[in-house]
Amino acid sequence: NNSPHYFNTVRRMLDLNLTLLPISKVSFRAGYSGNIMQGPTGSSVHFGTEALLLQNWRNSTDTWLGGVDWKALPKTRVSFDETIVHYKGDTNWQLAGLNLQLADGTPVSLGFDNVTVPKCTGGPAILDSTTTPATANPTCNGYLQYQRYSPTRSIFPTEALSFQSSYIKNVQMNGDIRYTGANMNLPNFQEYFNGNASRTHLRASTITGHSNAKRIAVTADYGITWQISKKISISDQYNFWDFRQPGFNTLSEVDQAGSNMLLPPGAPGAPTVSATNTYLAQKTQINTLTGFWQVASWASVSLGYRYSARDIDRVQEPDGPAYTLPIHENTMLLGVDVRPVPKWKVNGTIETGWYDNAYTQISPRALQHYNVRTSYKPKDWAMVTAAYNDLERQNDAANVNHKDHNRMLALGASANPNMHYGFDVAYGHVDAFSQTGLCYLATPAPTGAVPVPPGTGCGTNVYLGTGYYNAPTQYGSFGVTVNPVQKLSTSVGYRINDVSGSIETLNPRQVPGSLDSTYQSPYVNVAWTMIRGWSAKADWNYYGYGEGGPIGPTSSRAFHGNIYTLAVHHAF
Repeated sequence: NNSPHYFNTVRRMLDLNLTLLPISKVSFRAGYSGNIMQGPTGSSVHFGTEALLLQNWRNSTDTWLGGVDWKALPKTRVSFDETIVHYKGDTNWQLAGLNLQLADGTPVSLGFDNVTVPKCTGGPAILDSTTTPATANPTCNGYLQYQRYSPTRSIFPTEALSFQSSYIKNVQMNGDIRYTGANMNLPNFQEYFNGNASRTHLRASTITGHSNAKRIAVTADYGITWQISKKISISDQYNFWDFRQPGFNTLSEVDQAGSNMLLPPGAPGAPTVSATNTYLAQKTQINTLTGFWQVASWASVSLGYRYSARDIDRVQEPDGPAYTLPIHENTMLLGVDVRPVPKWKVNGTIETGWYDNAYTQISPRALQHYNVRTSYKPKDWAMVTAAYNDLERQNDAANVNHKDHNRMLALGASANPNMHYGFDVAYGHVDAFSQTGLCYLATPAPTGAVPVPPGTGCGTNVYLGTGYYNAPTQYGSFGVTVNPVQKLSTSVGYRINDVSGSIETLNPRQVPGSLDSTYQSPYVNVAWTMIRGWSAKADWNYYGYGEGGPIGPTSSRAFHGNIYTLAVHHAF
């Protein structure tokens, strides 16, 4: 009824930012951000059976930022930024839940799987239930010791040079170029198992190794808009991304045989050493050309064309093939913006594209994207809005037949008649759907399972699935703001998100989870200006989540939390 993968961490965050001479011709920026996440969590590992692990979480990220801005010419700014991100991963794992003993008093665990009976020879899993704790059969799948340690260090320095300029008449430009040379290192990986995996006669195992990788990335963006006349303009946006990520990994495993935890493990076997060199690279270039025409004072139209070229290179030695996969995209863009009356605006876009290749089954070979937004202001202090967004994607390759769509409808209204009170209300509906041909292995096979046709490359004794996923979601919110006096402002509101979806069930232990859930969050905010330049703020937010529907062998998940925030702000 309670997940063994509990999560009980604390996060400590610190942000400092400083800007010097912000309105001078040359200004300087500096900043630091720290994020530490630590605490006990639960995990598990499988060696014949599932063992409970104490996962001591300790990860931290430090980010340093330095920058300079130079107003070189009128209406022109050039900036240089240096960002350094340092990550330390010191999370480790150790055995927990030693709730039984062997005949000699050694603490032992037979795992926590509450569906499958432990595999043992020479008797039942529990030999004597009258002892404290109960005495377990030493030939069962079990654990005496387990620990894993993998300290990770990564550093990501990035240099960025950017500019913005409207110095040339009727021309606006912006661009940037960034370079990252990152190093990622796992200097000492250690994993030790002492117990019994009866299926493989593994009594103990020691794995050591190390790995490292680099990431070299170059990105550049450039955009230009030329106002040809008062009603006609042309813009071009070019984006370039290029990264290379070589990596190396080596592991050495030493196994010791045995089938009885009362006996010492057998002699260490010869080390099994595996070493892998990997290389992943990707280069993407995208160019979007758009023409804009102001047809009338109340209507405009835009027409665009986007072309992208993407090359993916992958090498893995010694056990994987090397390949290069080129993907090209051609997309047409149409946009319309109208204002039937001064207080009513409507704009919409249509995007339709084709790809000559796909990297994954759910990557599209064709897409259509429709977007319509409108707003109406019956009064200067009131507004009504609506939006519709529809993204349709397909991949009709053989044995794939992927289809997905994401359709969204949003309605909203807000009113602020005067400085003392106001309100807003919103409703949204999202229809997320996908379907993809897939092959899977299941024992026993689900009811109605369809065998995979020959020649698909899926292997034998596998079945054909649809990957069906449907998640209709409704969202609603309202908020009220009351400012009885100039120095005091308050707000109260409520938000709810409800999902009633379904999915193809390939596992009898599968549960709907978040596909059948409700998430709600009321809130209250109070702000008070104490004296000139000083203000205080208090917030309360409640988060409540619950799941419904069939629950299978486990209880449905639910949680709630109260978050209180106290803050002081000083302006000078």
